[in-house]
Amino acid sequence: MSLVNNYDVMISYSSKRMEVANDIRHMLNENGISVWMAPNSIVAGSDYSNEIYAAIDSSRMMLFVLSDESLESNWYRQELLYAVKTNKNFVPVQIADVDNPYEKLTKINVVLERHHILSIYPEYKMKLDKVLEDVKAHLDGKIQVLKPYPQNSYGYEESESQFIGRNEIVREVHELLTKNHIVNLYGMGGIGKTTLIKMFFTKYLA
Repeated sequence: MSLVNNYDVMISYSSKRMEVANDIRHMLNENGISVWMAPNSIVAGSDYSNEIYAAIDSSRMMLFVLSDESLESNWYRQELLYAVKTNKNFVPVQIADVDNPYEKLTKINVVLERHHILSIYPEYKMKLDKVLEDVKAHLDGKIQVLKPYPQNSYGYEESESQFIGRNEIVREVHELLTKNHIVNLYGMGGIGKTTLIKMFFTKYLA
C-alpha cells in the first residue's frame, strides 16, 4: 500500500540532474510549497514504481526538469505520459540546452507549444524565482500548460468533399478533446472513422 500523502508539486527529473532538482525542491519548500521528489520521499521498503504513480495521482501538479538526460530516461518518459493521460497540470522547466525539445516531446506523444516550456538555462540558479512564479500560477489555477490536442495544420482539405451528414459527430469529437487528451473511436472497418478524423482536423486544426 502506498504511503504517499497529498503534495502541491511532484518533481520528475533525471538522476544525472539531481543537483538542479534539489535546488528547485529547496526553493519551493522554503516558500511553503510541499514537494514530492524521489528518492527522498519514497518510504523505505516500498515498491518504487507504485510510489511514483501514487505520487503523481496525489500531487496537485508536476514539474518536469527537462534535459537531454531526462528525455532519454524511460522512467521520465513514463511519468510524463502518465501525467498527460491523467490530465495532470504540469510545467516543463528546461535547465540545459536541448536540441529541439518540442520534436523530442512530440515523438513520445506530448505536444507543447514553445511558450509552454520554461527555459532557465544558462545560470539556472539566477532564474529560480521564475520557476516559483510559474508554479504558484499553476497552483492558483491562473494558467494551464497543456492544449487538448495539437494545434497544427494537417492538410486534409480534400476530405470535405467526401464528408456528408455527420458534422454533429465532428462537433462531439471536438468537445471530447477539449476535456480529454485521448479519445478512442472504434467500429468495424469501412464505416468512416478515418474520414471522420480527417474532417475533424480540417474543421478545427487547419
